Amino acid sequence: MISGAPPAYAADLYAVGIILYELLTCQTPFFGGTTIEILSRQLRTEPEPPSKKRPELAINPELDALIKRALSKHPNDRFTS
Repeated sequence: MISGAPPAYAADLYAVGIILYELLTCQTPFFGGTTIEILSRQLRTEPEPPSKKRPELAINPELDALIKRALSKHPNDRFTS
């Protein structure tokens, strides 16, 4: 994990959130010119909701909320299973 915490199921849920985000938007939720910039954004910034990146898809707000929760910065804020 980026923060140095031991791996846990929450990391897998985060990865699922990344994959869902990319499937819907055709973009990664965090981007930058360097690896350090990308990692920093993963730790500090909230990604733009998929519905705002791709408004033409009319993404359900519940799906937006699901992805947001999966991408929560703190593992305890993600789904428990």
